[in-house]
Amino acid sequence: MPIASPQLPTALDESTDALQLSIVIPTRGRLLSLQKCLASIFAAGLPERTELLVVCNGSDPPTEGFLRGLSASDSRLHLMELKEGSPAEARNAALGKVRGEIVYFLDDDVTIAPDLFSRTLETFARRPEVPKQSREN
Repeated sequence: MPIASPQLPTALDESTDALQLSIVIPTRGRLLSLQKCLASIFAAGLPERTELLVVCNGSDPPTEGFLRGLSASDSRLHLMELKEGSPAEARNAALGKVRGEIVYFLDDDVTIAPDLFSRTLETFARRPEVPKQSREN
C-alpha cells in the first residue's frame, strides 16, 4: 500500500470548502506526456472552483521538480508523492484527499478537448439526480 510522503510542500488544504471539480492524474516517469496533458488542461480553461492533483507514484525527481515549479504559479495544482504502488492505489490515495464534488481521473498521456470540463459541469447541472462524491461514506 502506498504511503504519502511526509514532506508535501504543495499538499491539499485540509479545509472543508467544497470545490466543483477535482482532477486527478497519477504519473510516474513520463514527464513529457504529463507536460502535454497539463498543457491541454490549462488551455481548456479550468473553472475557478477546481483543484488539480498530480500523484507521483514512486520516486520521480524530474517530474516532482517540474510540478513544484508549476504549482508555485497556479494554486489549483497540487502534488502528492507516494511510494511506488499500482495505479489503482494512487487513484484511491488521491480520492481520499480531493475536495471536489465531481472527481475526474485522467491518465498522464491524454490530451483533452478544450470544452471537456465545461461540458462536464453543464451535464451535472442539468442532471442533479446524478450522484456526486459524498464525504459521508
